[in-house]
Amino acid sequence: MIDATKVKQGSANWFTVKIGKASASRAGDIMSRVKPSAKNPNGYGAPYKKYQRELLIERLTGIPTRHYTTPEMEWGIELEEQAALAYEANNGVMLQTCGFYDHPTIPMCGASPDRLIIGQRGLVEIKDPATGTHLETILDGTYDEDYLYQMAWQKECVPDIDWVDFVSFDIRLAPNLRYFQERFEPPEALLVDMREKFQIFLAELDALEAKVRAYSPRGE
Repeated sequence: MIDATKVKQGSANWFTVKIGKASASRAGDIMSRVKPSAKNPNGYGAPYKKYQRELLIERLTGIPTRHYTTPEMEWGIELEEQAALAYEANNGVMLQTCGFYDHPTIPMCGASPDRLIIGQRGLVEIKDPATGTHLETILDGTYDEDYLYQMAWQKECVPDIDWVDFVSFDIRLAPNLRYFQERFEPPEALLVDMREKFQIFLAELDALEAKVRAYSPRGE
């Protein structure tokens, strides 16, 4: 039996343990659901429906979805370890890699944090964005709302965690500009809302799966 929390992220086993499960990295898609209206009776945002279909296909085929990796994404993967080292140096701590954590009470969903902080009740979420994006974060102290949802769901899924440190890192800049860090402590109201929306999303996904599996060609 594979311990999903110890598998290497990006490995074949990591993709396997995540098949058909809603993950923190796509929490923003799930939270794109809006209040139903006459024009949108289901309240679906386009990312919401697309992600639901991706997971449906995974469940039906047993094959994990592989997304195209852009040069910017490759850059981020290459720089993640340097960003982690910078965090250790700035905070006087040691970090640890990890795998996939299933949510403790809601089936078929979970999270894969970038790093655990050894001996502390926190996680680290690392981004290595385009230089312009990194500078906007420094100037405004803000970043993509989807990252807040991602970090909140990580806190939900990993045991004994109270906060997540967001790190933006760009080694192309001068040393005093290449590193940004901010702590995020998800408010309980947000976590309650997210639990509700994840459960709705997964219940709909279960219903779609059951409907498709019950299908038979006409006349059979």
